[in-house]
Amino acid sequence: MPVQTRFHIRKKIFVLIICLIVSMVLWLLNDLNKIQTTTVHIPVRFSGLPYDMVPTNSLPSTVEASIEATGFTLLWRHFTSEKEVMDISLKLDQGGVVAGKNYLFNINYYTDDISRSLGPHIRVRRLFPDTFSVRFEKRFVKKVPVKLSADLQYQKEFYQSGDLVLRPDSVIISGAEEKVTLIDSVFTKRLILKQVKKSYEGNIELDPINGISYSVSQINVKLPVEQFTEKQISTKIIPTNVPPNYELNTIPDQATINLLVPISVFNSVSPVQFVLTVSFPDKRNKMTKLFVSIAQKPDYVKVVNIAPASVDFIVKAKQ
Repeated sequence: MPVQTRFHIRKKIFVLIICLIVSMVLWLLNDLNKIQTTTVHIPVRFSGLPYDMVPTNSLPSTVEASIEATGFTLLWRHFTSEKEVMDISLKLDQGGVVAGKNYLFNINYYTDDISRSLGPHIRVRRLFPDTFSVRFEKRFVKKVPVKLSADLQYQKEFYQSGDLVLRPDSVIISGAEEKVTLIDSVFTKRLILKQVKKSYEGNIELDPINGISYSVSQINVKLPVEQFTEKQISTKIIPTNVPPNYELNTIPDQATINLLVPISVFNSVSPVQFVLTVSFPDKRNKMTKLFVSIAQKPDYVKVVNIAPASVDFIVKAKQ
């Protein structure tokens, strides 16, 4: 085939492709200019609830709306609209709500409010669910402690070096009395920290409980972390629970505690901070050794072991 013929064929194919693209663009623009209907889900939050009452059933968290607009408007909303939560006021008579009574609400009553929130070029055709019921009970309040839910993995030789601080360490919870009375504490959402080698401070949300409101939504967490090192402490073993007419002597009378201590307080850790004890043997048991236990130690140290872990003993009657 001559070169000129091939050139003309390629030119015709190129022109045909351009024409197809232009036709598709014109068709798309024409279609986008037409009124179209689609369904969207709108996050909602209900306000205006009686301050001394709580709903015993879950209110809808989203409303399904059938909306009508041009294709351009719908396309623009799809790419630019943020999932903003819409506030819907139930407009209740604060003093006229009766505990234990069901109230029926028609969501279509709020169609105009929802339409305005979506913009002037969008028309709401239908809302679902169109109705929902709410049952109220008297609000009951209680103060409970907060507990941290955590998965902490420390880097080698690093550990918690002090008290965990939660602020606030307790919250006021409110809800129906039968639910509130069963709750003794509330937990945070799971705090996950890996390869921890320095102190942590941050805010974390409380783990929600269905039907329960909190006085605060999040708390501040302070976790002191430090590098630890090994240390040995030797101290006297103190007999306990010894009857008045007896005395108890251990062999040996001292033991060594192998510890991990924070580097910053290494020099301040001393034997006077530790108490080692053995308990007087029960006469009914033929015991040959007594186990050594720690009755007192600083909270920030970690005990690796006690040597010896058990000791021989001599029981003597006082003269």
